[in-house]
Amino acid sequence: MPVRGRIKRTSLSVDIGFTIVSTMAGKVLRRRLKADGTPETVAMYPSEYNTRLSDLRMLDYSAMPLMQASIDDFDIKELDRLRNLIMVYNGDKTLLELTDEELYKALGFIREVGSEWYPTVTGILVIGTQNAIETYIPTAKSAFQVLQGTDVRVNEDIALPLFATIEIINTYLTAWNP
Repeated sequence: MPVRGRIKRTSLSVDIGFTIVSTMAGKVLRRRLKADGTPETVAMYPSEYNTRLSDLRMLDYSAMPLMQASIDDFDIKELDRLRNLIMVYNGDKTLLELTDEELYKALGFIREVGSEWYPTVTGILVIGTQNAIETYIPTAKSAFQVLQGTDVRVNEDIALPLFATIEIINTYLTAWNP
């Protein structure tokens, strides 16, 4: 004969986490929706950690040091362009008084790992050589395209430092914008 009575229900609430957590056994899981819209829990692999940390705003990809790169991958002409832009657009003039190395540190272009300094993703994107950008951040490209109906009139891929890219795109816009 079944026993009848009240079942005491308790609720459990878990605060939103801002880190990656694991089970006591060390398994890292993540939630996702299945095709039918119901939730499921699946394993999270180490290759997915950076994406998750970035989603949680716990990882700044731009500050990541590129351990294969060196300060030799910086283009001195791009550094001169940056200093010129600071002057022309009334940037912080104290930056102009800094040595190259001090400027790299102040703007987050280099980061110390152990006792060595390495360029960051930001450093390579802003003042890196074209070769360094293509080697260390191969997906960092901009495109300028002009369509006339469905005909492509201009289709230009640009893999240059950011300020050089902006200058080139501005030139294209001026030429093509009636």
